[in-house]
Amino acid sequence: MTDSINETKVWIKDFVIKYNLCPFAKSPFEKGEIEYKSFLSSNSNDWQAQYFDELVDYLKEFVKQDIYTNSFVILENNCSFKEYLNIYYDFEDYLKYKNLHSEVQIVVFHPLFVFQSHSESDRVNYVNRSPYPMIHFLKSEVVSTAIDNYKGDAENISFLNEDTLNSLSDNAFKKIINKKNE
Repeated sequence: MTDSINETKVWIKDFVIKYNLCPFAKSPFEKGEIEYKSFLSSNSNDWQAQYFDELVDYLKEFVKQDIYTNSFVILENNCSFKEYLNIYYDFEDYLKYKNLHSEVQIVVFHPLFVFQSHSESDRVNYVNRSPYPMIHFLKSEVVSTAIDNYKGDAENISFLNEDTLNSLSDNAFKKIINKKNE
């Protein structure tokens, strides 16, 4: 298993699950229902040209099988957040072209992630800041079921995340960030 996959697993367990940033993460993580795939590329253009078709083939199989409910695809490259968003938008369009857009939902993560309506330093950005640029694929049917079974208000999860991170003392938050950056 690659270092990037191990680091991703640690990040999910010690950050996402520990602080309940995704109330749907713990169960599939503990049950081993998350698949991890890593791509190494020197730049975003290489990645796009080389892997879009391979990724679509992978997703076609992913949506058919019953073992994994979601998948993290890790991009081991140093693309900027802006370059990464362009990859994401291009890939989203490509999924529509290949008629897979209704079968999977996509969540993007990047070490420098910034939500559109926030400044770079806002803590809430850390919800989607990960050790590597990555794309999280979730089966749409699994997401719908999880939301239907969720005891809270699923639309408020992002606000709860912001409250969670903002409620931490500066010291506690710095420890989390320093641990993530090790």
